[in-house]
Amino acid sequence: MQVKPKKCRNCKQTFTPKRSSLEVVCSLPCALVVAKKKEAAKWKKEKAKRKEDLMTHKDYVQKLQPIFNKFIRVRDKNQPCISCESPLPKKYDAGHCFPAGHYANLRFNENNCHAQCIVCNQHKHGNQSEYLLRLPKRIGDVKYERLLVQRHENTKLTINELKTLIIKYREKTKILEGNEGTRTN
Repeated sequence: MQVKPKKCRNCKQTFTPKRSSLEVVCSLPCALVVAKKKEAAKWKKEKAKRKEDLMTHKDYVQKLQPIFNKFIRVRDKNQPCISCESPLPKKYDAGHCFPAGHYANLRFNENNCHAQCIVCNQHKHGNQSEYLLRLPKRIGDVKYERLLVQRHENTKLTINELKTLIIKYREKTKILEGNEGTRTN
């Protein structure tokens, strides 16, 4: 039976397997390189798993926050600042109506977070009085009333819920960015 020539996984040279049709490398030095790469990939995967196993609730919250903020920025890209209604500059924040520090249960609530210019969010500490005036117009009276009730609920997301939200907001952002690309073309 004729053995077909193959490409070496390491050096990409064509070779004819000598011992078995299952050979994937042309020589011992190439075999060592492929084995080291395989071991390195295995270690990288194991290291990532170990690192994830050591993550705390706080670590997951810190991992989710920039993902959620990016979603808010992409979602509200064409909206004005919720507080001052000025057009958003090139760089803007995802500002919370009810601050995440005091209302941790609303930190990842889409109705509580909107695009805000840096002046309102950072220099005017959220410009909350103006934010509260304009929020019902943006989300509707029913959602606004529900948000007012939710701010007094004491709920804490579990690690599994945080993991789910990480996946959810990555996907939602990708979809919005994808739609944005098709609109401009």
